Amino acid sequence: MTLHNRSIEVVLESQKPGQVVPRASMLSVIVLQPKLANTSVRNRERRVKCDETKPSCLRCLKFWGRCEGYVIPCYRSQRSRNKAGPWTARDPASRPLLPLLTNDASTTQVLQPTPERNLGRYLQVLPRSITTESFRSQDHYQSFSHFIESTSHSLPGLFPTSLWETILPQASHRTPFIRTALTAIGALSGCGRKFQEDKYATSGIVISPRYHFALTQYGIAVSQMRENLVAGEKGLNDALIACLLVVCFESLQGNYFHAWSHMVSGHKIFKDWQDAKNPYLTTEAALQSSAAVEKEIINMFKRMDLQIMNWIDPRPASVHLEMMNEDEKMVQDMPDVFTSLQESRTYLELIQRRTSHFIASTTKSYPQLDNNTRMTRVDTGTETGTVKVHPESETGLPSSLPQAQRIEFASYLKEMTRWLDAYAPLYDCQEEGSRRWAAAALLHIEALTHRVMLLSSFSNSLDSFVSTFRYMIDTAEKITDDPLFAQDDLYTFDIGIVNPLRLVAKWCREPIIRRRCIALMRRAKCKEGLWDALCMAAVNEWIMGIEEESMDENGYIPEGARCRVADLKVDTWRRSLVCKCEKIGTQERRSTTIEW
Repeated sequence: MTLHNRSIEVVLESQKPGQVVPRASMLSVIVLQPKLANTSVRNRERRVKCDETKPSCLRCLKFWGRCEGYVIPCYRSQRSRNKAGPWTARDPASRPLLPLLTNDASTTQVLQPTPERNLGRYLQVLPRSITTESFRSQDHYQSFSHFIESTSHSLPGLFPTSLWETILPQASHRTPFIRTALTAIGALSGCGRKFQEDKYATSGIVISPRYHFALTQYGIAVSQMRENLVAGEKGLNDALIACLLVVCFESLQGNYFHAWSHMVSGHKIFKDWQDAKNPYLTTEAALQSSAAVEKEIINMFKRMDLQIMNWIDPRPASVHLEMMNEDEKMVQDMPDVFTSLQESRTYLELIQRRTSHFIASTTKSYPQLDNNTRMTRVDTGTETGTVKVHPESETGLPSSLPQAQRIEFASYLKEMTRWLDAYAPLYDCQEEGSRRWAAAALLHIEALTHRVMLLSSFSNSLDSFVSTFRYMIDTAEKITDDPLFAQDDLYTFDIGIVNPLRLVAKWCREPIIRRRCIALMRRAKCKEGLWDALCMAAVNEWIMGIEEESMDENGYIPEGARCRVADLKVDTWRRSLVCKCEKIGTQERRSTTIEW
């Protein structure tokens, strides 16, 4: 196929005020004067140049790894072509809105442009009538299209958000670094990882021309970000969006500790803005109202705070002391019964942040307690250096803790109990097997995980929660039956099923439940935020083998033979982790190396 020397253009069509545009019509691609007779199916659909190699197009094989073949062309007669006359563009306003698939795949409904609809699922009205921008090459177009059509749907996980599907694609229309970053993420998201049975995890992303293209675009995006921020024309909004995009690309690539470093620094910028109590993020006349964009960014960075505390938290006690009383009035007014999953999620994440900040502030405010607690030393392999952290459930808040802190701990535990009671009616009415049920079940598992962490941090033995662990793994197996987890290279930006699973594998010494948990992480083989399911399966399987050397005939592992992670040394360039564990009773240490 030949194309005249004209660019592939993407036209973001104008709409009347208040009109909602379905995502399916977001990209209207116009290729000028193509000859599509001998073009492969994939290239024909995407309107890109084809090398016409038979039986498979080399361009498809090189860039996408597969070619879907050719179709038999259907030619119009010269007479019919002459009658057709010159091609003219249709008025976008005259087009009917495309049907929207409902939760029931067998039925559809036609959208009407009413303001009451959830606009987060559709492209919003653009701030100017028509904008036309050109892609520099077919690779740029294919990668950006892959982000729009595939990656943006998987990044939110089980909980839909307009950030990836709507806000950022629109922002890319007028902000070059966002457009380039989305192109890089789109190219990278389909590269995949090679699984090798003789290794604990993976041998990394498949190296291909597409991978090199993704790295090149990412480098360009970072340069554009620096120029944008140095110019100081866009404001805080763009700085926070740049942080989200960097964290997304680095996590997707497997550079988890680089992503974590940007996550920590980005959240500090966000917190400084919150402390200043500005009414809005500083932004230009936006693609949407400032409040709508601000809400999505705030929610994302609040979840980022939770990721930091679940992974490695280098922040001092003073930060946690400030944040542990976040939205106290809101928690006090928490409803007795939740009416939506979004409302439930908002309150759960708030309670999780408050309680996690309380535990972190307590352990870091009393250095004299360090001798009675178990610390993990982490050499991050980044400029952050070495960090000491208290692993979940191993904080061991002592009985000598001041009475004021004991009372405060009880109040946080009560908040978690209130949430579970308010959530039960909503959870019980969900239809099992649906996407809503999977999201609801994930919230329930996260709540139970957090409750176990709270109780075991003070006095309760982890062995007393075996029935809870069994319920959690039973439910998790049903959640991973959702089509979302059928993707071979699934990556979601927020915490999902991996974090609860790796904690159950760590806490539960019942051999059957533990093995089911590790097997499920290997089956899911997804990456969620900073958590890699395959890496977590590898670490927990290794520790399980050491602990079960001392298991008795009843399946019980003595307390002294149980292990904790004592030391982690990261090699960010080689993507490897030297993990050292220590037996609680004898302090005997062993080590292994995990690669990804």
